[in-house]
Amino acid sequence: MADETTLAFVKRQAEGARFVTSVCTGALVLGAAGLLGGKRATTHWASHHLLASLAAIPVNARVVGDGNLMTGGGVTAGIDFALTLIAELAGQAVAEAIALNLEYAPAPPFDAGSPDTAPADVVEASRKRMAPSSRNAVGSPRRRRRVWESAVDDMGRAAHGNVKSGLGFASRLDERLERFLRRDGQTAGLPLTEHRDRRLRARQIVTRRSVRPSSPIEAKHAQ
Repeated sequence: MADETTLAFVKRQAEGARFVTSVCTGALVLGAAGLLGGKRATTHWASHHLLASLAAIPVNARVVGDGNLMTGGGVTAGIDFALTLIAELAGQAVAEAIALNLEYAPAPPFDAGSPDTAPADVVEASRKRMAPSSRNAVGSPRRRRRVWESAVDDMGRAAHGNVKSGLGFASRLDERLERFLRRDGQTAGLPLTEHRDRRLRARQIVTRRSVRPSSPIEAKHAQ
């Protein structure tokens, strides 16, 4: 997630992709590349709380689709994810045949595959083991700031094609930003007042109001 070359490559490939997908914590890479802004997504349960800091709308599910974005939960959810995607690409009959060939009929020996059903002591021990990697996953305040800037940039892009859609995107992103602000008091290293100014400028872009460009984002999108 700290490799700028890799993240730039991921974002370029996403521009022409029929589907943009991830399994497990791969969603965090998509987020770091600025591809989750205002979109519903999921990831491994232990990293689920990080999705909001990447401008995503967290959804507690094994497979989540939002437009051409499809994300899967942790590890074994990748099978559900793969079958869902195959059904989209080749039809349900093909996906069902693959599930049969895999003998995919989950019957776990105990119901501990989710933090909602696993014993509390097991969940707590797992959280402690994974906490260091989770804390480092999103990266520095500078990286988080770039993620938010990318999300606002994409908001402006959406507005040029469809104002109604752009406004919907802005509203969804606003909701995520406000929740993040209430929790941390700042967003991606930006002071609260600066964040609100940035959001106001983004909304002006989305609604195509005649404003004087005062940022690189506005200069690019305010025509």
